[in-house]
This record gives sequence, C-alpha cells and structure tokens, in this order.
Amino acid sequence: MSRKESELLSRLEQLESKLTERQKKIEELEQRLSVRPASPLMDVAQDVATYEGILDLLVLKGHATDGEIQHSLDTYKSFWSAIVHLLIDKGLLTEKELWCATIAYHHFLRLHGLNSGKSAQELMAERREFIKKISKLEDPFGVI
Repeated sequence: MSRKESELLSRLEQLESKLTERQKKIEELEQRLSVRPASPLMDVAQDVATYEGILDLLVLKGHATDGEIQHSLDTYKSFWSAIVHLLIDKGLLTEKELWCATIAYHHFLRLHGLNSGKSAQELMAERREFIKKISKLEDPFGVI
C-alpha cells in the first residue's frame, strides 16, 4: 500500500469515527425529543369537555351561576376567555397572579427549554416558588 493510500485510509477511518459519533448524538437527541413533558392536559385548546367540566364545577362549587357563565361566554365569545374572566371576577385569582404565573412560565421555558434534565415535578415546584416570589413585587414585569 502506498503512502497516499495509507493516508486516505486513515482519513476515511477518522471520518467514519466522526460519523458514528454524530449518529449517536442524533439518536440521543431524537430520544430526548420523543419524551413529552408531563402535563395533565395534552391539548386544552381542543378539549371542549374540559372547558364544559370547569364551567360545571364553577356552578357546582357555588363560584358562578349559569347566568354569569352565559354572560361571560356571550361577552368574550371563547370558552377559555370566559373561564379566565370568571375566575378573576369571582376573586379566585387576580389579574396580577395570572400575569405572574404567565411570566414565570415563559421565564422557565426560556431558562430551561423543554429538555432541562429536571423532572416536570422539579420544574413545577421551582416555577411555583418563583410565582410566589414575583407576586410579592409591586411590578412583576421588572423581572422580564
């Protein structure tokens, strides 16, 4: 075997080794991406039964009447908006609390992404502590 052939063979082996490493990394990434984060609801936007159930529970627990729900649905033209505004109107949560929770969600998504290596429970616990912390601030938007 000539020197040039030997060099080419060596280079080919190096390339094959790099290719094998990259294939392993791709497989690892595909496996990480295939794991969905734990969530009690897979797709709330499509789950009308969940919306209806929440509205029924608001009535059953005495937080709202059918008339209030209908008024909210007529006003906001959306299940989700109606539910959110009912929760605020009834004092079950405040706009500030909702904003703090939204800020915390986006902050943690930017900070950790979808594959942080932490369990969903760990992330939720940290996020909830963060919500408590920023809820005490006069202006929670200052953390953005």
